[in-house]
Amino acid sequence: MTAAFVAGTCVVRRWPRARACRMPILWRAPKGRRRLSGSVLTDHDAGCDAVEHAERADLPHEGVLSQQVVEQLLTSRSRPESESATGVLTTPWPPVRIVVDGTVGAGYHASTLLQACPSIEQYIAFDQDESALTIAQRTLHPWRDKVRFVHANFAEMRHELLRLGSDVYGGVDAILLDIGVSSMQLDNAERGFSFMRAGPLDMRMNPRSRETAADVVNRRSEEELGYILKTYGEEPRWRKLAARIVQHREEHGLFESTEQLANLVAGAARRRPGGKMKIHPATLTFQALRIHVNAEMDVLERALPDAIHALRPGSGRLAVISFHSLEDRIVKQTFKEYALETGGVRILTKRPIVAEVDESRRNPRARSAKLRVVERLEEGMVPQRKRNKYPRRTEMDNIQDMEDTEEI
Repeated sequence: MTAAFVAGTCVVRRWPRARACRMPILWRAPKGRRRLSGSVLTDHDAGCDAVEHAERADLPHEGVLSQQVVEQLLTSRSRPESESATGVLTTPWPPVRIVVDGTVGAGYHASTLLQACPSIEQYIAFDQDESALTIAQRTLHPWRDKVRFVHANFAEMRHELLRLGSDVYGGVDAILLDIGVSSMQLDNAERGFSFMRAGPLDMRMNPRSRETAADVVNRRSEEELGYILKTYGEEPRWRKLAARIVQHREEHGLFESTEQLANLVAGAARRRPGGKMKIHPATLTFQALRIHVNAEMDVLERALPDAIHALRPGSGRLAVISFHSLEDRIVKQTFKEYALETGGVRILTKRPIVAEVDESRRNPRARSAKLRVVERLEEGMVPQRKRNKYPRRTEMDNIQDMEDTEEI
């Protein structure tokens, strides 16, 4: 058991031996142990979840699941061509030349991929945030001759790749989609993504977009707010919170800052005396507003089919990193649908790849990341379906059994 002091917060870590737990359990220190270096901690600070803990701490400059992404997209493999009595004859894995990054962010995943694979000739980096592209240009300066930056949402991938050349769309060797809000956006209070930092209630990933989170909470009806909180945040208190938001608007005026909204949501949360909450009460509300403002679910549903068709048949791979169940559900269902189509995809990750304990310790934001990967099949190739262990009996089977019985 160890104690850590991070930005005025004392968190005691206990490492359980249970196999199901991949992360240390964070629990609130008892009252008698809440004094460290002369600082007295509040109940709220002592009960902070790993998400809030991460937002207070300086995080390493590395992409989430970077090594796993490199292994899945770039590791040399061989494809079985024919079988013989002596073994399996194989053909070499084609070199990776064209890579698309749907959300380049600060360029940490991109730098890892470019450094690991010198054969990359074109690295096409998408991002709808101009400030992120500016940072990525500095990060990827050593590979400036290979990288092409595109200021656009990855939902526009098909259109942008066709503009680069007819041989690009349908000839991409690897595509990476890192879904969700980036660390830079969370750390910048002016962007309004974090409930831990006071700032304007914005939450737009593309600052040129029209509707902000403040527009949503200040203009939408109680029914519309309830739908947003229930659908995109899976918030169990959606009715109560929607009513509280409307009541606050009528009695105290419009919402202007993240602090106002976070305090309102926290005040509506039920809490046992002396207990603690697993996550901050405003976590699901802020998630729901962010997803709605940026239309993240609609963008993902439109982008996944285009990304699959952009891959090179027979070898192109698509890797998607998601951070909550709504995104992962869409990715999983889309991959399953295309895995049943002729010339579709082959699922390489039967279960999502998650961060190891060491990475989760270094970067708490990686604890909820899930990586799924597919590979596009050759044109006309029929997907291999699992054989039913207990096949359904037909009427002919029943007739044959009756005839066999009569003969006996």
